[in-house]
Amino acid sequence: MMDRSSYILLLLTLSYLVGEMGHFLLGATSRDIAREVGYGDKACFPGENGTSVTCRQRKDEASCEIVGDGGGQDCSWDYTGLGMEYQVLAGPAFIAVFTVSGVIFGITADYMNRLRLLGCAVLVYSIAISLMGFATNYWQLVLLRMLLAAGESACSPICVSLISDLFSEKSRGIATGILHLGVYVGFGLSQAAGIYLTRADIFGRGWRSVYILTGLPGIVISFLMVFMKDPRGVDQPIAVPSTSQTSSFLELKKGETKYLQIPLKSEDDNNNPATKATFMDDMRSLYNCLFSPFMLMMFLGASCRHSAGFTWAYNCRLYFLSYYPDNDVGKYFTFSAIIGGASGVLIGGAIADRLAYKGVPDSEIDDNQGQLRGSRIRLYVLGVSMLLASPFAVGVLALSPPFAFISLFCYYLLAETWFGILFVTLVEVAPNKLKTSILGIFLFMMNNTGGNIPVALDPLSKTIGYRESLYILYPGMMVLSGVFFLLSVFPLRHQIAMKTKSQ
Repeated sequence: MMDRSSYILLLLTLSYLVGEMGHFLLGATSRDIAREVGYGDKACFPGENGTSVTCRQRKDEASCEIVGDGGGQDCSWDYTGLGMEYQVLAGPAFIAVFTVSGVIFGITADYMNRLRLLGCAVLVYSIAISLMGFATNYWQLVLLRMLLAAGESACSPICVSLISDLFSEKSRGIATGILHLGVYVGFGLSQAAGIYLTRADIFGRGWRSVYILTGLPGIVISFLMVFMKDPRGVDQPIAVPSTSQTSSFLELKKGETKYLQIPLKSEDDNNNPATKATFMDDMRSLYNCLFSPFMLMMFLGASCRHSAGFTWAYNCRLYFLSYYPDNDVGKYFTFSAIIGGASGVLIGGAIADRLAYKGVPDSEIDDNQGQLRGSRIRLYVLGVSMLLASPFAVGVLALSPPFAFISLFCYYLLAETWFGILFVTLVEVAPNKLKTSILGIFLFMMNNTGGNIPVALDPLSKTIGYRESLYILYPGMMVLSGVFFLLSVFPLRHQIAMKTKSQ
């Protein structure tokens, strides 16, 4: 029978899956939505007698709609699903709310029942997804997309915080990997549903039925969550008592945190009103943590990686529609994202967990050198995997189907290790009392930067070309992220060395 920790992890993963399906359905259905609602750029498409080659060569509406010799219309002038309106809908309209709401949820979750709060958030974004199926104007899509973002922003800070309380340090990587299966399964299913269910024209509503059906499971999941107790302080994993004479890193000097040199009251102090940390103490600790050299380097790496992921996720379907319109790529997308992405995130989490504490006795996992080794190895795995994935990202754009999807599969195996490893590392170095707040603010900065960079694709593609712009914002950003993650090892080592000397 499934234990409570596993059951909660299952609910978290399923809620993430629904949210990510709704998030990325836009990329798979944008052309269908644009042609019905009316937004974005237009181009010349094959008509009754035209071919994709001859029609693509016609750059204006007048030349596109010339009637052929047989009396039929060779081409038609219609919406592409791309353009600045699409990029705004996919990026800033989502990110602007997502980032602010993430901070609010992150801070609020430190003082409320996290499962109940997350259940309410899941209900909000599930309803928003379903309502998108009834939108008739662009502004309605924008508002519902913002509502989706507001609800989904709760997932990362609250879910990662819950996992840190439910699972031990040695198993958090794989648990976080299971959580982020929801991202890749959700993305893969969004491509399959957006392409094939739209074609199936369920209930005669085309793309609209896809959105309506996608939101319904989330509503059920939300009601399962809101009546559950928060595991904070109840189901936390029990640490193995240390037999070493060396003090734990948490006990360097009374009340100091692990790595980030932040004053954190001990458990006894928090129960003593005379020494209990004030709100201003917490804010100073939060500031010192977020602006430490280590955290800034992690922020740069995460922002570049997030930008690369969003650039590809928002444009993958439209890229193949633009360059390979006659290829049915839906099944390739689904297989690559679900099998490749899911395998990558699980394997990456397992490898990072195994290497981080390989040869380290359980009694030493919580001491200085054990924690140093664990975090350092995780960052090496993170940086190297991003650099190894970059050539495969180039292959996705340089090769034609199906070879492009072989490269995409390899890319997912290597690149999708990042999210779980990143947040496990942040949880391990952050003070327990402030970890949800730190995660929420970190997500705010990461999403606000990385999530808005893809908007540059539209003006850049009009200057140097669509594919050429993707080379810069997709594999180019992957390389930068790997470099920054590897560089983040050095300030972390320096901070820990300074702390070790002070003992």
